[in-house]
Amino acid sequence: MNATLFELPAAVPKHPAQYSWEILSVLERMALPYGKVLDVFAGTGVRLLMIRPDAYLNEIEPKWAAVSQRQTDRSFVGDAQCLRWADGEFDAVITSPAYGNRMADHHNATDGSRRVTYRHCLGEPLQPNNAGEIEWGPRYRNFHGVAWLEVRRVLRPGGALILNIKDHIRARTLQPVTVWHVDTLIAFGFGVVEHVKVETPSMGFGRNGDQRMPYESVILFQRETEQTHAHAD
Repeated sequence: MNATLFELPAAVPKHPAQYSWEILSVLERMALPYGKVLDVFAGTGVRLLMIRPDAYLNEIEPKWAAVSQRQTDRSFVGDAQCLRWADGEFDAVITSPAYGNRMADHHNATDGSRRVTYRHCLGEPLQPNNAGEIEWGPRYRNFHGVAWLEVRRVLRPGGALILNIKDHIRARTLQPVTVWHVDTLIAFGFGVVEHVKVETPSMGFGRNGDQRMPYESVILFQRETEQTHAHAD
């Protein structure tokens, strides 16, 4: 894999949560059998394009979407809760939602401390309905429940959702972000096919900097088919 491909010009605001190289290799393998693919929380999209240059991208921040729009005409500005595509249009969705951790802080800090958040990396207030500013809690769960129903709608029966997600520590307590996403997707008619835990580096500064999760999850789900649904009934 060429790590220098699609590197961002210095003037372009970087995204704080790009797919790591370790995660990309798992995504590439899982997505191999699938044709038309979409990322609904695409960010700049540049790293996904390295493994799937044919991917469709949906990103709510125009500045981040503009980065991938230099590389492809399949990149669009849009809200994950209201996707532009038709029912059953995609074979797979590959995506990584915000984790609901401290990267969701969106105040404009000016104290000179080191901060890696969506707000600070973009350099301006986030668009309304950008989940990057939503910390783990009821609002986070409500937002992503609606987004997963939209994902289910645009996936064909039997299509795949490949999810990259990670838990985090708050007040020295593990927050069950991954379990919530898995349970919600199962309730929406998805089955877990494979769950890979990928060791990835974490930030070692900031609150709870000494208590980072050592891995991220990449989970392959399959949307139920009409036959599966009929059998369950």
